[in-house]
Amino acid sequence: MSLRFDISKLVSSNKNRRAILYTPSMEIKKLEKASMLKGLDTVVFDLEDGVPMNLKPIGRKNIIEYLSKPRTIIPELAIRINAVDSKESMKDLNEVLLNESIAKQFKSLVIAKVEDPDEVRFVSRWLKLNNYEHMKILALIETPLGLTKINEICKSSPALDAIIYGAEDYRSASGISKEFGDSPIMYARSSLVASARAHNLQVIDMTSLDFKRSENVIKEAQLSKSFGFTGKQVIHPMQIECVNQAYAPSEKDINNSIELITRFIRTQIVEGKGVYGAEGNMVELPHVKDAVQTLIYGGKAISEIQKIADEALK
Repeated sequence: MSLRFDISKLVSSNKNRRAILYTPSMEIKKLEKASMLKGLDTVVFDLEDGVPMNLKPIGRKNIIEYLSKPRTIIPELAIRINAVDSKESMKDLNEVLLNESIAKQFKSLVIAKVEDPDEVRFVSRWLKLNNYEHMKILALIETPLGLTKINEICKSSPALDAIIYGAEDYRSASGISKEFGDSPIMYARSSLVASARAHNLQVIDMTSLDFKRSENVIKEAQLSKSFGFTGKQVIHPMQIECVNQAYAPSEKDINNSIELITRFIRTQIVEGKGVYGAEGNMVELPHVKDAVQTLIYGGKAISEIQKIADEALK
């Protein structure tokens, strides 16, 4: 029996989601503009917070009208539906996604204000029953209740691909002031990273509210990366390149990641030894996961990384 080190099991998705941009669906021109943004990993057609209650029917109509014609959409296309316990969520699903030609174009679905694992399970079953199993679920955590149930939410469905932190709604629901900056929400951010990483999910950080000074956006994105987040939400096209720059690995990072994966496999699997020291540090499986993620950020597909692993076993 030949040995194999399965790289695909180390990551939830080989799809980069460094920068995620929401665009309100109440204006078709905004949908069109966002669809053509180069460098953006994921664009989310929004039916939730970005659309006033009285304009949600127009938002649904616009999405259907826009996607009914042949379109070139550069980023991954996602849709954000309203909270599952609201009447609007079923309208989002039944009026937009039951249109098969429309639904097939979406690669992922963002659920707003997730507070219970059953909400994810419900949407997952709905997608499966309607033959939309190609669509991944991204769960937005925006309330204290959602945070307290994060571990259960993370293991609620195989369709779940990422956890997203909605900081502004979380502050409001928690009564947290902005007077002392982001310090009061550090616990929430770290908790989401820990749970998402434990269940091999992507985890997307809060937005940067600065869309004029690139140095500030880059700094915030670098902080997100240092926390363990795999991406960041953006609110303006200017922020896309800033986030991509913060998450882009250097050539040295890529080479080090390849070396780490290779030596880990040879030492652990081929030679049957324990963890090995690299520059004075012990390297274990979580470090290999990070190395794989670094290579994905660097543009390598899972198949390419698997070849690196296969070569190490020879």
